[in-house]
Amino acid sequence: MNLRAALVTFAAACAVAALPAAPARGAQDVLIVADSLRDRFWTLSPVDGSVISDSFILNDAQSRFSQVYRATPSGRNTLLMNDIDKDVIYEYSMTGIYLRTLASGPVNGIVNPMGVCVHQGKIWFTCNDPSVTAQTAPGANAIWSMNMDGSNCAPWFASATLGAVRDILPVQGGFIVGDSLNDRINFVSSDRTEVRAWSTQGVTLPQQMANRPEGGVVAAAFSAPYFGLFYFDGQGSIEGASQGVTSPRGVWPLDNGEYLYAGGAQINAFDPVTAQTRNIVTQTAPTSGFRWISRVTVPTPCPADLNIDGMVDGADMGLLLGAWGPGNGIADINRDGVVDGADMGLLLGAWGTCPS
Repeated sequence: MNLRAALVTFAAACAVAALPAAPARGAQDVLIVADSLRDRFWTLSPVDGSVISDSFILNDAQSRFSQVYRATPSGRNTLLMNDIDKDVIYEYSMTGIYLRTLASGPVNGIVNPMGVCVHQGKIWFTCNDPSVTAQTAPGANAIWSMNMDGSNCAPWFASATLGAVRDILPVQGGFIVGDSLNDRINFVSSDRTEVRAWSTQGVTLPQQMANRPEGGVVAAAFSAPYFGLFYFDGQGSIEGASQGVTSPRGVWPLDNGEYLYAGGAQINAFDPVTAQTRNIVTQTAPTSGFRWISRVTVPTPCPADLNIDGMVDGADMGLLLGAWGPGNGIADINRDGVVDGADMGLLLGAWGTCPS
């Protein structure tokens, strides 16, 4: 094995091993929005939705992204990313370095993994295959679960009552899941003995759901006749609805009281008090396809600390060498579109412990 290959292998091992124990340093709360048409993730301010970066995480040299839906915090300093075209759930570092594939269609039989959440030390996700029914393929439209390392990946609950499942959100006593076949939100109890409609309000093609700061749930509905943002209390009773300027896929509450929603080429904010919509992004050249939103606490490392372990050392050099060439955003320290000797010089200049 040559030196470059050895460094890359060593760096990948270090990146996975170091992340759970990464030291607490400067950190920033951001909202991460998936852009499925441009194969990237944006970051926005959780306060007012203003854009921080349109290239927080880019597709890597292996072209792993095809139609990314969401970056979900794992709770252990990494991100879970689901791609519905490639039928995979990846684990990435907070700086956009691929760590491993936790589940995939060829290995585990998953199709269209859409909603992903972490609850009680496990990863929960939905599979949505509109070409089949729960009766003909029990795992195709179902809630799945797996351990944090990807083991024991299997359908957890499948029923024709679920319809075609979308997002999943833990609530008191179980989960709620969107149902784009029956245009509603369903409830499944933690012991799997109860499955029922959570709300009687029609929600056409329900997409992302998120907890409201004052309690209850907000849901994004994508299609007519019942599209827009729907506001529910904790028991599923409708408390209000608003129609935006574009069909929403992703939704998240902002700290300023507005609701951020994303869909198509737009990201907007809706103020439920004034009923006014504020445009934040309209990305049409090249066109974006905005999906779901997550709030994540991202460490703020020194730029050359690629694996966020508090040090610039051989592990970071290995990651830089592994990304050598054009089109690799996270190791492109000087952001000139290529990983080369200039980035290596910056990395060597920052060698050692990062400032606290």
